[in-house]
Amino acid sequence: MKLVVLGNGFDLACGLPTSYPEFFKWRYSHIEQSKLDEIDNLYTNFNHYKYNIGNSYSTPAINMKIEEQIKNTVKVFLDHDMSFWDVYFYLLKLEKSPITNWCDVELQIENAITDENGRALIDKVFDYGISKIKKAIELRLQSISSGVTVFNLSNHSSYYESANYAKETILGIFLELKYPNGFDETFEYDYYLLKELNKFENSFKLYLEQVVLPLFENPYWFEFSDIYINNFKDICGEGENFFLINFNYTRINKPIEEVITMRNCGNGSGLPNTPNTVIENNVHGSYKTFPIFGLDNNKFNPSSTKYMFTKTYRKLYIKKERISANLPIEADEIVFYGHSLSDADYSYFQSLFDYYDLYHSKIKLTFKYSHYDEEKKDEIDKSQYFAVSKLIHTYGETMDNKDHGKNLLHKLLLENRLSIETIDLKRLKIINN
Repeated sequence: MKLVVLGNGFDLACGLPTSYPEFFKWRYSHIEQSKLDEIDNLYTNFNHYKYNIGNSYSTPAINMKIEEQIKNTVKVFLDHDMSFWDVYFYLLKLEKSPITNWCDVELQIENAITDENGRALIDKVFDYGISKIKKAIELRLQSISSGVTVFNLSNHSSYYESANYAKETILGIFLELKYPNGFDETFEYDYYLLKELNKFENSFKLYLEQVVLPLFENPYWFEFSDIYINNFKDICGEGENFFLINFNYTRINKPIEEVITMRNCGNGSGLPNTPNTVIENNVHGSYKTFPIFGLDNNKFNPSSTKYMFTKTYRKLYIKKERISANLPIEADEIVFYGHSLSDADYSYFQSLFDYYDLYHSKIKLTFKYSHYDEEKKDEIDKSQYFAVSKLIHTYGETMDNKDHGKNLLHKLLLENRLSIETIDLKRLKIINN
C-alpha cells in the first residue's frame, strides 16, 4: 500500500482555479470597485493622518475627511454581507501581505488570534480598538462645527502609534455595526469569530461549487476524471493500491453510487481509468461537504477557547457530518506532492510518522514538487529542501529518545528512505472547462 499526501499544488497543476488569489478575486468581484475604493481610501488616510487625528494637531478639514470616509465605509459594510474575516483579509491585501497559498490564510488567522508582542490583534480590537472609536462610527456623528473632534485619542498614544492602527480601527468599525450596543465582559468573542469564520468558509464552498461542479458533476465527468486520475498516477508512480490523504477540497474519486447511476442513465461509457484501488480521505472536507480552515493544535492549550480554531477540534465537532477512512495498517511509502508542509498541518504528519514508527520501520518518504515558475526555480528548490528538513527535524524533537531525534534525517538518508524529486509540469495534462 502506498500513501499519498496531496496539497493544493496538485489541483493547480491540473489547471483547477482553487488557489487563494482566485477565490479572493471571486469573493470581491460581487462588490463594486468604487465601494472597495472607499475602504482603500479610509485605510490610506488612517495611516497618513494617524498622528493628527484627535489631538492638538487635528484640524476640522482632516476630521471632516475622515468622517466622510467613515460614513462611506459604514455603508459598504451594511450593503454587503461581509464577514469579519472578509474584512480582515481585504485589509491584509491593502497591507500587501504575502498571501499566495492556503497555508498563508491559516497563518494569518493564527496571527490574528494569538499573541503579538503580548497582545493579540483581535484582543486589541475588542479591548480598546472598539471602545475608543465608538462615538466616531455612529451613523449620526456629532457635527465638526460643534468643536468635538471625530476621534479622542490624545490620551491613548499607544493605540494610534500601533503598526496595525488602520486595520484595528476599521475592524472596530465593522464590529460596532454588528454590535451597536457595545460589549461587556460576558461577550465571548472567540465564539463570535469562529461563527464569522464559518461564514467565510461557506463563501469558499460556494466558490468551489461554481468552479468544481461544472467539471465533476456533469455528464462528461469521465473525461475530466481521466485527466485527474492520470495526473495522480503520473505523480505517484507505480502501484496497485493507494491511500490518499487529500488536503484539497476536490476529490479524486466519485462516489460509486453516482458512477453507477450515471452509467445506468447512459451518461457515461464506463468507469474511468483508475488505479486498482484509491481510498480517499479529504482531510479538511470537500466541495460536497463543508471545507474548513484551521490551525495546528500543538500551539493552543485545550482549555483555551482559542482551541476551537484548531483543525483537531473542528474535525471532531463536524465528525458526525463526515465519513473518513482508516489508515492502512501497513504502508511501503508515503508520497507528498503539492503540499507546503506548513506548520498548520504538522499534527497530521506527526501522527503519520508515529503511526508507522518512522525511526524503526522501513517506510520510505518521497517528497515531490514542481517548478511552477521557472524564473523562481532556485528559490522553489531551496524552499522545498528547507521545508522537508524542517519537518523531519521538528518531528525528531518530539521523539522520546532525543539522540534518535537528532539523527533522524541522517538515518533516513543513510537507509535511502528519503528522497526529494521534481515533477515536470509539462508531463501533466490540464483540465479545461
